[in-house]
Amino acid sequence: MSGSRAAQVAGGLLVVLSLAAVGTHLAGEQTEVIVLRRLRAEPRAELVRNGAARTVVARPQKGVEARAAIDRAFREKYGVVDWWYGVLLRRDAIPVRLEPAPARVGSARTR
Repeated sequence: MSGSRAAQVAGGLLVVLSLAAVGTHLAGEQTEVIVLRRLRAEPRAELVRNGAARTVVARPQKGVEARAAIDRAFREKYGVVDWWYGVLLRRDAIPVRLEPAPARVGSARTR
């Protein structure tokens, strides 16, 4: 393959990857809006870990400090992968804190 042909292929691949990233970003924004609406309407959720389920309250965190703390933790854990994901997809993410849910009156936990 000649140098100019390789450059054309690389350029085409870059365009395809960019379009895929934009499409994923836009779909993610729609999903984020739907999820946040649901959480505000009903913040109780079920968290399943290692087969064990527990009820939690999901609270979106709007503060800059919460986002900075999450970004720092992800950077430390995932390194360059987190950076690349941020470049391609993440825009103004809203962290969601999961807290143990208080037992509801009349539930099996309070009897």
